[in-house]
Amino acid sequence: MKARPLSDYERPAVFFVNAVGDQLISLPTVRALASLFPGGIQLLLGEGMSSFLYRGVAVRESPIRVSWLDFDEKSIDVDRVAPRTEPCDLFLCLSTFASASLLELARRMGARWTVGWFDIFDQTIPFDPAKHWFDLYFRFPKQFRSELCFDDFSSPPILSSAATRAAELFVRKHGALGSRILFVHPETKPEKMWDPVALSWVLEQFLEAHPEFTVFTTSVKPYPLDLGRHSHRAVWVDEHLELAFAILSHADLFLGIDSCFLHAADLLRIPGVALFGATEASDPNQWGFRLSPDTRLVSGEKSLDKIRREDVLAALSEVALKTSVKPRSPALCGPVVEDRQA
Repeated sequence: MKARPLSDYERPAVFFVNAVGDQLISLPTVRALASLFPGGIQLLLGEGMSSFLYRGVAVRESPIRVSWLDFDEKSIDVDRVAPRTEPCDLFLCLSTFASASLLELARRMGARWTVGWFDIFDQTIPFDPAKHWFDLYFRFPKQFRSELCFDDFSSPPILSSAATRAAELFVRKHGALGSRILFVHPETKPEKMWDPVALSWVLEQFLEAHPEFTVFTTSVKPYPLDLGRHSHRAVWVDEHLELAFAILSHADLFLGIDSCFLHAADLLRIPGVALFGATEASDPNQWGFRLSPDTRLVSGEKSLDKIRREDVLAALSEVALKTSVKPRSPALCGPVVEDRQA
């Protein structure tokens, strides 16, 4: 069905229960949707999704957390969620699943119009597998105002001053004076991860050829990397997600698999190399770099196991040579001095 005029709605609700990586890719869309409504939008997020990413977005109150009644059936606990929501007249479902419980929640919230990816909604957003998900999500706000420009809403997440300052201190403490930073994220679902032995070989060879780099690696738990005699030039980033993103913002180069950190690096416009298995669930045309300059894709036919380590090293070295040194704050160029109270 054709979209109704924007003036028909005053209290929109945006429902989005997906992973954090999807949350980053949808961020320009949520910003654009919020810009359309003077009173802001109501956000309904999945448990574990990060509210800090919406800093600067006109959101009504705090996001509502959505609970599952049956995760496998994608059934929402409507009786638990609905009483915590505000009335809405427009229900926008960005999530990539559909169930009768979604429509029941929209009805209980008072929605007169629903929009989503599937035929159960009043208005269906057209899907194009050739498009990146940044652009696919952005079709939601363009249904209401076609002249909206994606680039106007694609700036990096706004991070807190506390996270920004803590990241500066982290880089000062762990980054060698004048060194460049290669930020590596090797961990996500097992089917999207590359062999740690091959990754260790790539990083060891890269550090051997590029003495100006220090490797920052982040993962939920220590990742089994062996960089040989260059191990002292490897730093594990074991921090809260917002602080990890703030540390990532200092990186000169990124290397990683299909994950939230790749999408964060993309929003931060960090050059880099993405590793993909080129499966239907992890298509680099849909989930790879979209915004960063000087990027390379290394993919294996149907599986990450098919990726040759020599190809990854060549791509990483090529991007490193093409990218300029990121300017560092003068505050990051001296030794760390601990604050002491008198």
